[in-house]
Amino acid sequence: MKQEKKVRATRLMLAQSLKKCMGKKAFSKITVNDIVEGCELNRNTFYYHFQDTFALLKWMFEEEAISIVRQFDMIPHHREALLFMFQYIDSNKHIINCALDSVGREALKDFFHDDFLAITRKVVEDTEKMLEASLGEEYKRFISELYTFALAEMLVDYVKSKGGVIRKS
Repeated sequence: MKQEKKVRATRLMLAQSLKKCMGKKAFSKITVNDIVEGCELNRNTFYYHFQDTFALLKWMFEEEAISIVRQFDMIPHHREALLFMFQYIDSNKHIINCALDSVGREALKDFFHDDFLAITRKVVEDTEKMLEASLGEEYKRFISELYTFALAEMLVDYVKSKGGVIRKS
C-alpha cells in the first residue's frame, strides 16, 4: 500500500509537470526531459512509470476524469456524469486544446475510444437488465459503439467551441 501511494504521487508529479509544459508549448514539442526537469525527477523514473508522453497524457486524463465517471451509476446519474465531464473540460480547456491541436481530432477521439466504450457498454448492459430485455451481442456492440462515437464527437466539439460553461439547470 505504501508503494502504491508513492507510485501515484510520482505519477501525479509528472502529470502536473506535463500540464505546466502544456501551458508553454504544444504537446507535440514537449519532451520527456521537459517533463522531468519540471518536477526534478530523472528520465529513468519517467520511463519506469510511462512508455512515452502520450501514455502520461492518457493516464492523467483517466486519473482526473474517466475513473471518476466510471464510478457514477449511469442510469440514474447520467446527467451528473455528463455535467462532471463538461466541467472538467471547462477547467482544463487549455490542456485539452493543446492535446487536440497536437494529435488532431480523430487521434484524440481514438485516444479515449476504449474508455468511452467501456462506459457506454456498461450503460447498455445496465439498461438491458433494468428493462428485463435480452439484446443480442451484435446489437449491444453496435449501440455501444454508436454512443461511444457520439460522446467522443460531442466532447471534442465542445472543446473546440467558443461556447460558455454548461451549468446545472
